[in-house]
Amino acid sequence: MSKAKYSNKELLETVKHWHYKGNQFLLLIKNKQKEINSKELLETVKHWHYKGNQFLLLIKNKQKEINSVFDPMIQKAHEAYKEAISQKKKFENPLREAEGYLKSQIAPYLAEKERIRREAELKAQREREEAERKAREEEERKLRERF
Repeated sequence: MSKAKYSNKELLETVKHWHYKGNQFLLLIKNKQKEINSKELLETVKHWHYKGNQFLLLIKNKQKEINSVFDPMIQKAHEAYKEAISQKKKFENPLREAEGYLKSQIAPYLAEKERIRREAELKAQREREEAERKAREEEERKLRERF
């Protein structure tokens, strides 16, 4: 980066100065509108326009300096990020493939275990219902025997 003509602090002070001067100029125009002749006013406006353009150029140059320092760093960081992601994928892909393979091998086993569990649950429910039916029948039989 080339040596800056102004530091950021000096640049801020310059902005404040020109803002103050601009406001004073506007007050002067308002207060002494009739006293200022149009030629003098035109020259003053041209002067301030020139100063404003000079200041805008100064700001643009500062922005270029900042970009010239940080843009290469940002570009390198972005390239490093992309490379890191690429390397990570190289290591993760075999693991993802292995995970997929194992899950495909385990899935039929788990499905069979679930089928067996449901069958056992259904069998247990049928046995409970049968036991309840028999208990009701026995209860009804005992009631009939009493009467």
